[in-house]
Amino acid sequence: MPTSPPKLPIVDQHLHASGSGHRPKGDYVLGTRNDESTRLGLQHRLWSAATHTLWEKAQVVPGQSVLDIGCGPGHASMDLAQIVGPTGRVIAIDESATFLKQLHDNAVSRKFHHIERVLGDVQDLTAVLAHEAGQIDLAYARWVFCFLSNPGAVIDGLSTLLKPGGRVAVQDYFNYERSLTLAPRSEAFTKVIHAVAASWRARGGDTDVMGVSALALTAFASGRGEANAIESGFDAHLAKPVDISRLTEIVTWLAKQNGSGGRGKSRTGSLA
Repeated sequence: MPTSPPKLPIVDQHLHASGSGHRPKGDYVLGTRNDESTRLGLQHRLWSAATHTLWEKAQVVPGQSVLDIGCGPGHASMDLAQIVGPTGRVIAIDESATFLKQLHDNAVSRKFHHIERVLGDVQDLTAVLAHEAGQIDLAYARWVFCFLSNPGAVIDGLSTLLKPGGRVAVQDYFNYERSLTLAPRSEAFTKVIHAVAASWRARGGDTDVMGVSALALTAFASGRGEANAIESGFDAHLAKPVDISRLTEIVTWLAKQNGSGGRGKSRTGSLA
C-alpha cells in the first residue's frame, strides 16, 4: 500500500512545487548545489560527536518542538527529527529554497513527516514564525550567526518564540580567519579562507562572532551593551577559547613538575 506524502505547511507545498532555488538575499558563498550539500554533510559528520553532546546538555528529548535556525540542506534537522521522534517536530528555517528542497527529499525518503520547512530570513523570526510564539522548546544554530549583519534580531525573535525555560544552543566561530590554517602553511588554502571571510564581511557578517564578548549572543540583542544584555530574558553560558595567558601558566607549572625538583614524583597539584 503506497505511503501518503508528508503533510507539509503551505510554504513547503510551494517549495515542493517550485524547487526553483531562488535565494532572497543572494547565494551562499560556496553555493547551494548538491556537491555543496555533500560537503556540508561531511562537515556535519565530523562535528557529530560535539553536536550531539551539545544537544544532550540542552536536554533535547522526544516530543519537543525544536527550531533549526539556518538549517541549510538539513543534516542537523534530520538528526534532531530522529531524537524528538514523531511526537515532536523540527521547524527548519533557511533562506535557500534549494537547500529546503534537498531537506524535503531526504525527509520523504526517510519517512520523517514531522519536519516543517520554512523559507525566510532568520533575522525576522517574529514575522516569519509569528504563529509559533511561546511554542519552541529548543532553538539550535550552527555556523549561522557569523553570516548575519544583525545577530541581535535573531535573539530578540527567539525571546518571543521560546517557551518559558526554553533553550538556545549555538555552535559558531571564534577567530575563524586567523586560527584556520595548515602546517606547513599553504598559500592556496589561505587564499580560500580569506575569500570566504571577505564574503561574510561583505554581507555584514563577523568571522569572530563568538569572541565579541563574554556575553556574545545576548549582548547582540538590539545593539544593547553588556550591562543590559540579559533584558531579552536569557541566561548565557558560553564556551570560551583557551586563555593564552592561562595556558602559559599551565605550561610553566608542568615544566616545574618535570624539573629537578619534581622528576619522578606524583604530578598532582592545584591550578585553581
